[in-house]
Amino acid sequence: MTSTAGALKAATLVAMCVMLVHCSMGQQPPPPPQSLSSYCQNYCYSQCDPKCRAAAANSCQSVGTTAFNSCFYNCFGGCSPYYSQSNCANMCGGSCTNAANSAYNSCLQKSSQTSAYGQCMNPCMNTCVNKCMRC
Repeated sequence: MTSTAGALKAATLVAMCVMLVHCSMGQQPPPPPQSLSSYCQNYCYSQCDPKCRAAAANSCQSVGTTAFNSCFYNCFGGCSPYYSQSNCANMCGGSCTNAANSAYNSCLQKSSQTSAYGQCMNPCMNTCVNKCMRC
């Protein structure tokens, strides 16, 4: 009976070592002594969140560009009958840059709520957690 228990312990130890070696060959470090599910969620969030915030920031850049273009078009159209094109470009450029920056910053503050963030985060977390849980 003791030799069977010893053999079972040895087999379990070998299986754990094989699992840890397999996991350590991937990107994630071996899990700490917490539940694997909790570890994978935390690890994957730390990997996906920065990547997806960058995707959201990229999306916000287009929000800022759109705000600038719309502002400039409206401003320049209303200004040019009264001022030279150069004066209009200077006046509109400054105020529309402020409008674009405001739109961009507002978008960034809400970046974790943007569709770009969600479209990145959901598949990133699913893929990462599935890979992590296999280890």
